[in-house]
Amino acid sequence: ETSIGQLEKIQGVIQEKEEELKRIDDALFTQEFAKRIDDRLDEFNDYFSAVSQKMYRKDFTIEQEKITSNDGKPCYKFSIADNGNYSDGVKKGEATCFDLAYVSFADKMHIPCLHFILNDKEELLHNNQLTLIARIVEEQKNVQYVSSILTSKLPDGIDVKRYQVLTLSETNKLFKLPD
Repeated sequence: ETSIGQLEKIQGVIQEKEEELKRIDDALFTQEFAKRIDDRLDEFNDYFSAVSQKMYRKDFTIEQEKITSNDGKPCYKFSIADNGNYSDGVKKGEATCFDLAYVSFADKMHIPCLHFILNDKEELLHNNQLTLIARIVEEQKNVQYVSSILTSKLPDGIDVKRYQVLTLSETNKLFKLPD
């Protein structure tokens, strides 16, 4: 009887949680909530466009659409507005623009977020974009931009010593593990 009582109690809790989730799901797809998403997206896109204008002289934006997921439930799909068929370097730059824009947007909206960006394969970016990223990060003053890149791939215009925090090599390893 004790086990049956515990099972009934757990089933009651599960049913309450399912009803609560249904109320939340229903609220997510009202016209009022859709307008809140559009308003926030417009605000974010202001930041995203500003950063992308500095790096590419183009307005990158995020767009959203309401779709049905594979399990038949409604959901929102967010994607970068199609600005053309870009190279891997420009796609990498888009992601960097997004990251830099998000930190500023989150600060304005009082959304807790990490203030560092970790990127890899920055050698895909053009030298102009690498130089501009350094300038944008310096302007923002509240972002630490971490990138693994070969020094031979850095443009001449970047004062490496000024921005460099850590240098690794075959002899200077991060974890100092013996060979």
